[in-house]
Amino acid sequence: MVEILCPHCDEEIALEDDASGEFECPFCEGEFEWNIDPEMDTSQKANREGGSVVDHPIQWIGHGFTAFMLFFMVLFFFSSSYYSYTTGGSDSDEIMTFGRTSENSGIISIEYSKQAQLLEEGYKECLNDDEMEGMELLCEFQNAMAEYYSSWNTAGLILTLTFSLAMLCSVIAITTRILMMLERSSVLDLSVGVLKFSYVYARYIPFVISGLMLIGTFLFMVISPTGDIPGMLDMPELDGSFGIMIWFALLLSVIYPIVNVVDMKVS
Repeated sequence: MVEILCPHCDEEIALEDDASGEFECPFCEGEFEWNIDPEMDTSQKANREGGSVVDHPIQWIGHGFTAFMLFFMVLFFFSSSYYSYTTGGSDSDEIMTFGRTSENSGIISIEYSKQAQLLEEGYKECLNDDEMEGMELLCEFQNAMAEYYSSWNTAGLILTLTFSLAMLCSVIAITTRILMMLERSSVLDLSVGVLKFSYVYARYIPFVISGLMLIGTFLFMVISPTGDIPGMLDMPELDGSFGIMIWFALLLSVIYPIVNVVDMKVS
């Protein structure tokens, strides 16, 4: 046996002659190291103390899927084809595509908000112009087009708001996952409060991200005036459909929570 003094309270502690490692003082409960090789390098100590970066290999799927969701949302956010009109038939051509802020027809791009404002002003002038008497149908057409572009603008604003929040949450989710991995590998020494916040955020924020994506995409599909172009209702050869990015957004907003639940169960 060997007797040593606790570095915290100076009480005598009896240890075995070949004892080594970390110990807890029976008097003050302070932790101390004894008989540890001083030449042990940092990586060896990290492996001994921190263990594996993840609890289970499946967690790598959770980490990877979280990073993929942010990558997808960036692509989605800058996509210019959420909805498109094509001419019917086997040799169909895409003639109009709709993004968050504008309509694109070949080389022409029409911004929703500006076009709606111009048409609303034109409608008011049309009603007050004596020369337009008897041409109320033209005025009503301008009003219908103003409402058409206004609906696209509203749908795009909702999509912008929800996906901006979802992207922000994704950045924080990835950051917290990285912090936990660094803490587990003893690269960082996080406080209990920070570690607890990181764990809770990383585990439950995916449900918020999925909810924002689902709400934003669903409202966009409902509010956008698809299939209702004023003056073009009698064109059966004109086919409209949502783009692949919209359908992928809906699919991923359902898959992501499932992946996260599996991740939580193995953590």
